[in-house]
Amino acid sequence: MKKQKQTIECGRCGESRQEALTEAEVAVIRDAIGPIYRQCDRCEKTTGWIGGAPAPARSRKTPAPQRLQKEQKRMATQAERDTVDSMVRDRT
Repeated sequence: MKKQKQTIECGRCGESRQEALTEAEVAVIRDAIGPIYRQCDRCEKTTGWIGGAPAPARSRKTPAPQRLQKEQKRMATQAERDTVDSMVRDRT
């Protein structure tokens, strides 16, 4: 049985890691049929893992705005808050 190194990501917490997967597991992830199940050290549970983005090259630096994590949120600008407030007022 041939194994391939793939980057996978925990569907629950987003933990990424490289793992050797069987051809069948690679096909499940590639075709988006479903997740594969592995133990996650961060969640401390068996969770569904999906295909992850390949690790970026270590020699290149990523500009600061692109280093934000997926879950990290920014504060809305005053203009954005004013727009939402006016939409709420228009509905009443």
